[in-house]
Amino acid sequence: MNMEEQTKWQIFSNNIFNVLVLAVAFYLMYLIGNVAWKNYHVDQQVNDLKEKMNVMQIENESMQDYLTFYKTKTYQELELRRRLMLKKPGENVVLLPIRKADDRSIVVSQEKQLIEYKKEQNKLPNYYKWWLMIAQG
Repeated sequence: MNMEEQTKWQIFSNNIFNVLVLAVAFYLMYLIGNVAWKNYHVDQQVNDLKEKMNVMQIENESMQDYLTFYKTKTYQELELRRRLMLKKPGENVVLLPIRKADDRSIVVSQEKQLIEYKKEQNKLPNYYKWWLMIAQG
C-alpha cells in the first residue's frame, strides 16, 4: 500500500472509531439519565411513604392513649354511671330537664318572618290584593 491509501484508511478508520465512541457516549448518557430519573421517582416514593409512616405513628400513639384511658378505673366508673345509671353508696342523683335554646330562637325567627310577610303584603297595590283575594277564593 502506498502512502495515499494508508492515509485514506486511517481517516476512514478514525471516522468509524469516532462515530463508535460517540454512539457509546450517547448510550452511556442515556443509561445514566434513565437511572437518575428512576432514582428521583424512587426517592419521591420513599419520602411519601415516610410521611405516611409518620402520620400512622401519630395515629397509633393517639390510639394507645385512648386505650390507656379506657382501661382506667375513672373511665369504667363514668361508663357505669352513664350506661347503667349506677351510683356510689350514699350518693344522690339529680336529673335536670334539658332546655333547648333553639326552641326560643325558632319562635322568634318565625315571628320575624310573619312580620316581614305582612310588610310585603302592605306594599302591594290595592288592585293586586283584590286580584289575589278573588283568585284564591
